[in-house]
Amino acid sequence: MRLLATFMVFIIGLSVFGQTKESSERLSDDLKEISGLALFQDTLLIAMNDSGNKPVIYFINFKGKVLHSCKLTNAKNNDWEDLTIDPKGVLYIADCGNNENKRRDLVILKVDAQLAFSNDSVKAEKLNFTYEDQTAFPPAEEAKNFDCESIYWNNDSIFMVTKSYAKPWTGISNIYGISTTGKQQVAVKRDSLIIGKSGWRLDAVTSADYKDNHLYVLTYNRMIDFERIKGTFVKQSDYVFNDYNQKEAILTLSANQFFVAAEKHKILGGPFLYTIRKK
Repeated sequence: MRLLATFMVFIIGLSVFGQTKESSERLSDDLKEISGLALFQDTLLIAMNDSGNKPVIYFINFKGKVLHSCKLTNAKNNDWEDLTIDPKGVLYIADCGNNENKRRDLVILKVDAQLAFSNDSVKAEKLNFTYEDQTAFPPAEEAKNFDCESIYWNNDSIFMVTKSYAKPWTGISNIYGISTTGKQQVAVKRDSLIIGKSGWRLDAVTSADYKDNHLYVLTYNRMIDFERIKGTFVKQSDYVFNDYNQKEAILTLSANQFFVAAEKHKILGGPFLYTIRKK
């Protein structure tokens, strides 16, 4: 029985952690508060910083070197939290960070990525939105689940995954959707995810990416794989990182390869760009 129990623990460990290889690159301090990653033309990454920084997007190579930057001339970085790109090369930037759950100026910025790569500045189209079920700004403590730090594109829609600030902690994140067109929209609730009940240090969603019917959700300590089955996301596995730091961006290249980025921290170092390969 003891041998059987040891074997089962080993198998479970493989399913949770997987056989993986992690490598990291030190990013430029231009991206010390990196908060989003997207793939551009299969060979470059697009990145940006979060709140309080300049409204600039950066084009970097897979080693983290900045090759080009482009400023958005008609937008501020109120609280940029994530970005995603569609198959036509349209970049979507989520200016909808909302820690206190009281913002009324939530917006997704649309940018032609090729135009941004070819120019030092561009204008953005704005998709303003509100949440269909938020009626108070801020809501009651137990209802604070309107901070969006994660977006992804799918089937001509933008989906926002919320970061909970509910008290008491529920471990639930909601998914809302809007169209990729329309200047003023209402974000409709589409699904909910159970992330975990250990509190924000381990179970607060910081980024997400969608590929091949799988939603990969990032927290500070792990990546969670949810598969969409019959219209609902079902948790498949956890991948726990080798180290704990402020990971704020994820990009999925395939089911076996990912990029993850972490902000600079005075003790933990950085900023870092991680490459994760599952064997």
